[in-house]
Amino acid sequence: WCIFEIAAFLHSRPKGKPGLQIVPPLLGPMLVGALMLIWAGCMAYTFIEAAVTSSEDSMLVGVYHLPVGGTMGLLFLSFVTHALRAYARSVDMLQKQLSKFKVEHTKSACCEAGHEENDSLCDRAIIFQSIAAWYGSLDSFELQVQSGVRTAVIDQLVFRALSYQRVLFVTTPYIWFELEYSARQVGDPILQIVELVQGFTYALAIFPMMDKLVFRLCYRWRERCCRRYLDWLLSMAIVILAFLFYIAVYTIQLYVFRQTERPVVLSVISMFLWWTVAAVLWRIT
Repeated sequence: WCIFEIAAFLHSRPKGKPGLQIVPPLLGPMLVGALMLIWAGCMAYTFIEAAVTSSEDSMLVGVYHLPVGGTMGLLFLSFVTHALRAYARSVDMLQKQLSKFKVEHTKSACCEAGHEENDSLCDRAIIFQSIAAWYGSLDSFELQVQSGVRTAVIDQLVFRALSYQRVLFVTTPYIWFELEYSARQVGDPILQIVELVQGFTYALAIFPMMDKLVFRLCYRWRERCCRRYLDWLLSMAIVILAFLFYIAVYTIQLYVFRQTERPVVLSVISMFLWWTVAAVLWRIT
């Protein structure tokens, strides 16, 4: 019956009006969980940095926590990608069901419970009559569901689920972390500007591209493997690929745009270049 409601909504919208917007129920908890994970990662980085730059014993503590924190982050992010792949499979199943939608397969509570002798009203019959009056025939409605409704629903659940605004919401702790880190460089205003520009480069361009990459890989590799451990390894491989992408970007930033001469100019150029790349990739994917 939700399909009937969605189809009726789309049918009633004139051209040029705002279209359908679908938000998966688990998207909110997932965004909050990702935000908390980034916050915890920023706090862990601050602790490790403070330990490494202090005494020798504290340095050993920081070096010990680095692989432990990295392993825990890899496992947790693998669990997230595993859940995203399961979500992609459910969306793919929904797409297949909508492509074969038939009104004759629908059910109603009154028909399932059985009609009483004096009960001449049937929800299913009334809805079918309304559909026929609105669309002309049930076949026209089925065609609309299999084409227009299916396209709108899949577009919202796949291409619109991970919007740029939602990614920025998740990276909010990192932005505050960069603001705090830049403020600590009070004795070097040039370094303050460079760190601030680099922070906005990562928060507004590089991290959104990483999130988009992970989401696309989860949807492309959504099929479950024949073995459970292989399925988990595939989810872990997606995280590793995203990490390799980060290493590649970090290397470019370090050896191309972090030179000792004119650091502010190079950082600003880097920021606008990555913003442009992110905007183009976000539009075409």
